[in-house]
Amino acid sequence: MAEVHEKDLSAVGDTFKQILSHMKNGLPNWEEFMNRGCRLQKQLENTNLALNSFVEGFTKVADLAVHAKGDTQYLGISLTNLVMWHRGQETKLRTISQTLGNKLLAPLQSKLEEWKKVTTQMDKEHQREVHRSVSEIKETAKSTLRVSKTLDHKMKKDKSSEKRNALQHQLEHLQNETNRKVKETEERERAHLSRILLEERKWFCGLVKALTMVLDVEVSRIADIERLQSILKDLALLSTQPSELPDGSREFVEVCM
Repeated sequence: MAEVHEKDLSAVGDTFKQILSHMKNGLPNWEEFMNRGCRLQKQLENTNLALNSFVEGFTKVADLAVHAKGDTQYLGISLTNLVMWHRGQETKLRTISQTLGNKLLAPLQSKLEEWKKVTTQMDKEHQREVHRSVSEIKETAKSTLRVSKTLDHKMKKDKSSEKRNALQHQLEHLQNETNRKVKETEERERAHLSRILLEERKWFCGLVKALTMVLDVEVSRIADIERLQSILKDLALLSTQPSELPDGSREFVEVCM
């Protein structure tokens, strides 16, 4: 009986250990994710600097078109709209970089140390409780087995019903005590499993929450595509037949004569 109970409890404890091992072994992956995220943030910052420099140069060229004579100035207006669109993308790219760092990477860095401590503490508490519970159950089960053998021996050798009844009462008490301890241990194991599953779930839910804040900014960039398409249509229309003067430019020539 002692061996059976110990085996059952060990199976429950193994499930806890498997989950805990999965979480601990995964911590280096979280660290790698954070480190690569930091490199991404740095690259985004560099990209934003390059984009800013490019837009500055583009602005000067667009201004030349704006101040051109004739209908070319309308091309300049559309080019300026394109500049403004990229200014907006520059701001959003900066927001993505800042959100990535402040809402995802920085909190994750602080959480990693906390997770290591939490998993280590949960492991210690679980091992301590399992060891104590199994020891108590084994001891009670051994006593039960010992009384059971004594009762069998008495029934063969001793016809005294008083002694048999006392042993039978003691046996029933030990059996009930063993079953009670087993149920209590199973309940504690369920609590440990629930706690560790909840802890693991919190890790990933926190990741999703932080990523969502970054992705919301990215989604807003996608929404800007419609505006960009409108600007491109205007530029395509205004830049057709570059070797011919549009009507407005012809009128300007006539006015100047």
